Amino acid sequence: MESCHLKQCLSGVLIVIAALISDNGVQPDVNFKSKPTTIKTFENDSVLLPCYSTERHTAVRWLSQDNKLIADSRYPNYKIPNRVLHSNGSLEVNNIQLDDTGDYLCEVTIGTRLHRQTNSIEVQVEPDVITFPAGTMNVTIGAIFQITCEPKGVPYPIISWYHNGKHVTNTYDGDRRLTVEVKHYDMAGRIECVANNGVGKEPKAAGILLVVNFAPEIKTSMPVVHTRPGLQAKIDCLVVSHPVAQIHWFFNGTPVNKRNNLITTQDTDLTASEPYPMYYSKKRHILMIRNVRETDLGKYECIAENSLGMQSGSIMLTGTPLKPSFENKSHPATISSKMLSWQTESLSPIIDYKFKFRRVPTGNENFRKSENFIWNQLTIPADRTTGPFHTKSYKLEALAPATVYEVMIQARNQFGSSDDSKILRFATPSETETINSSSTEANEYDIRYDEDLLSNEIFTSPYNAGDSLTSINILFLFIKNNYKFFHSQKSTKKSFLPFRDYTQYVQTLNIFSNPNLS
Repeated sequence: MESCHLKQCLSGVLIVIAALISDNGVQPDVNFKSKPTTIKTFENDSVLLPCYSTERHTAVRWLSQDNKLIADSRYPNYKIPNRVLHSNGSLEVNNIQLDDTGDYLCEVTIGTRLHRQTNSIEVQVEPDVITFPAGTMNVTIGAIFQITCEPKGVPYPIISWYHNGKHVTNTYDGDRRLTVEVKHYDMAGRIECVANNGVGKEPKAAGILLVVNFAPEIKTSMPVVHTRPGLQAKIDCLVVSHPVAQIHWFFNGTPVNKRNNLITTQDTDLTASEPYPMYYSKKRHILMIRNVRETDLGKYECIAENSLGMQSGSIMLTGTPLKPSFENKSHPATISSKMLSWQTESLSPIIDYKFKFRRVPTGNENFRKSENFIWNQLTIPADRTTGPFHTKSYKLEALAPATVYEVMIQARNQFGSSDDSKILRFATPSETETINSSSTEANEYDIRYDEDLLSNEIFTSPYNAGDSLTSINILFLFIKNNYKFFHSQKSTKKSFLPFRDYTQYVQTLNIFSNPNLS
């Protein structure tokens, strides 16, 4: 029974060995000197696929991945072009083409044993790419469309998107589709899909030329041009459009009369001066008046029109003065007066100035509830200077002490009045304040208060950090319009405050802290 049992065991071992051998008799544990490899190469190159074993072989043959015979040492007359079988079993592949990419199987016969090893060829191909759509694409602002990119190459290329040569964003890298929403005419230009796989001299790009059509947009460099008769005047407007806009000039609502070429037009294309390509029209249009007459003064319009719309920009040609501005000279106010200086620009002599001033309410006072706060106006004769720069000073008198005032100025020449200047605000000191002439940085005032009203209060504010009013100096330094007010409050028994209470005084000071004042 033991002998029979041994035979059964040997039979089982043979069955296992047979199972380990494939149908074609190949053993999986063959030991080749060469190693399986993938060779990356290029078209028209030559490669050598190794296949040699540790023992002397009796036959070698090579098969393609679709089991077609390439070479066999037993049939030396069987040859395929560009394929050479060497005596050591290696296969030489010449003039490689793209369809040579794939697996190559080497079969080695050693005695009755058959061994196999697989090598591969990967033919690397420069990238190429096409897009849908392609060519020129015309859209209007607000359009939404999609571009699809179809790259090819070995290995498969990486995709990036560019707009006018600039990388769009990493967010879209690798996406074959790009959705574009046209929000502005600056989006016009080349939108490209760039394919790169590291093969070849440079990546390949394809895409569209995006043309954005839009109605004209106009900008005027100066809404008001100041001049005088006898001078040359230039009026211009900048027009951006696509298609190119037609330009029309109007004067006071009617087409401009060029009157014997004394009024001429000039158009300058600005696209050539830009550091990057522009895919729309950008032009500066100039109306030149060689010898201004008084009848040339008025409203000019630059009207631009194309197939998508029309827009206009207006420019006033005037002989009036420019808006005056107060000079940055420090003229401290007294209790009843204030010296003010200003300047303006006019190509014609200034006739006079309209000087406007008013009180500013403090505490519970209100502009609308009192006639004391209406604008008062004075006419101040000019000095009749030739210009173009004109300066003037005026001393405003009969002012109330401890009062805040606002002033503004308007200049007039033979062609009319300028716009009002910005408002200047200042304050007069109180009758009880004394000027410390030793201070060169500012005026120092002794502002007194009623200790019976405010005694033993704790005053906490930016002006004082919690000291008792009966024993401290409150300092307030304020700089506005280049006038410096330095207030020092010194404790004095039964002294007098020129305001109803200290709250009103602080409210008055806060007027100067208004950031909206010019």
